[in-house]
Amino acid sequence: MNKPTVLVLTDWYAPGYKAGGPIRSCKNLIDNLGNEVDFKVLTTNTDLMEATPYEGITSNQWIEYDNTQCYYLSKENINHQTIKTLLKTTPFDIVYLNSLFSFYFTIIPLWLLRSQKNKKIILAPRGMLGKSSLSIKPLKKRLFLNIAKSINLFKDVIWQATNETEAVDIKNNIANASKVKVVPNLPKKLVVNFLSKKEKKVGTVDLFYLARISKVKNLTFALQCLQDTPPDIKINFDLWGQVDDQTYWQECQNIIKEINKRHINTTIKYHGTIEYDKVGTLIPQYHFMFMPTLNENFGHSIIESMSLGIPVIISDQTPWKQLEAKKAGWDIDLKNKEKFLAAIHEAAYQDQETYNLWSTSAHNFAKSIILDAEVISRNKDLFFNA
Repeated sequence: MNKPTVLVLTDWYAPGYKAGGPIRSCKNLIDNLGNEVDFKVLTTNTDLMEATPYEGITSNQWIEYDNTQCYYLSKENINHQTIKTLLKTTPFDIVYLNSLFSFYFTIIPLWLLRSQKNKKIILAPRGMLGKSSLSIKPLKKRLFLNIAKSINLFKDVIWQATNETEAVDIKNNIANASKVKVVPNLPKKLVVNFLSKKEKKVGTVDLFYLARISKVKNLTFALQCLQDTPPDIKINFDLWGQVDDQTYWQECQNIIKEINKRHINTTIKYHGTIEYDKVGTLIPQYHFMFMPTLNENFGHSIIESMSLGIPVIISDQTPWKQLEAKKAGWDIDLKNKEKFLAAIHEAAYQDQETYNLWSTSAHNFAKSIILDAEVISRNKDLFFNA
């Protein structure tokens, strides 16, 4: 088969990392399939909520970055005419849109490409049509979806759902979304070496949160759980991630102040963002990830945590189910706060032998996901049989 050329449009791409999952989804896709698909990436020259361009990256021309042709647009060149020119002058067979609501990297390209029947369009909504995601700024999002329907903006678009739940979300929210392919995200390509187990003392647990600070990640719920933990366990909870919503972060900080003041055995600290290439050495410093997200269509940090032998305490709003039975962690109904408290307590009271078993089980579960040949095959099929 001929090697297809795929033009990827995304607001943020490597070396950026602050946008989290959407960057990782794109980068992992290209790293895994780059030998068989000719990817070209059109993106911005800054990270999420940053004004300073990436160091060492030339803007506004095609360059090679990490074995991929990339075009990093400067702020002054992000406009309708530039997007139109690049779509006209860049050879490609398929355009891959890495978002749903991006004005310049999804909506404008869809409008410009509506008459080009020879160009196939794949759109990955990245969980943005989930109930929890649509509940954030709902009027604005519903208005856009209604306008898109009225002008038939999504005609002939091929939708990438990362699981069956997202496929249902797409069909429920997008009129005439007849071309929906369930194609799971690809995890980080290389399986890390299984690191030695962290020392585990009974009655103590080191937890971490690694995600954007936003409502959909549900940090306030995690903090409220820690407010109700019994005083007999010692908890350290470290927060890592980009603050997306300052108002929401202030709400989180208010809870943190109360916990640090009243719970002598619970310590919570925010450490800011961390570059992706340093995550592999950060995660093994903890015992469990704690992230009761409202919605996650994949959860790259969740899989990476388990791949490093660190079990997780998460909600049931991710693709990763029955973790307790697998001894890889817990996936819990958000309505069952008591179960979260019980999981934290059980995690704290694991001894070294028990923790080592769970650590190994988490690693083996993640490894089975990372090495799943069927997932690779379905991602290839997305481009070769679009």
